[in-house]
Amino acid sequence: MSIEGGELVGDESTLTVNQHDTVTIDWTSDLPLLVHLHGYNIETQLDAGETAQMSFVADATGRYDIYIHASESVLAGAGEPDMGGMTSDSMGSMDNGDAGEHRDHVMTDEATNGGGGAERLIATLEVRP
Repeated sequence: MSIEGGELVGDESTLTVNQHDTVTIDWTSDLPLLVHLHGYNIETQLDAGETAQMSFVADATGRYDIYIHASESVLAGAGEPDMGGMTSDSMGSMDNGDAGEHRDHVMTDEATNGGGGAERLIATLEVRP
């Protein structure tokens, strides 16, 4: 999955996998960011121009938001939303599902991280039984 200017590149915003799949997401970004898979509490640090991998077993079913965390100045830029580099062991499918009504949501994390940063919803993981 590629992130440019704090936005996911491409039209796909939902990754759909099956419960118990081993999921591997290769992340790249033009900015230094932290990617956080809410609900699974998995975080991956991205360095600008480098690839970082997020791997986990999708044990819990449901829909889980994927946010990026960065300084507000880093997220001030805009980009075009791509989803390359995603795999699942049972060939989980990708769909054009809605990432929710807060697709372009940006919130300071003062309430969650003590201030100084921002988070932005970039995608959703859907784990089916």
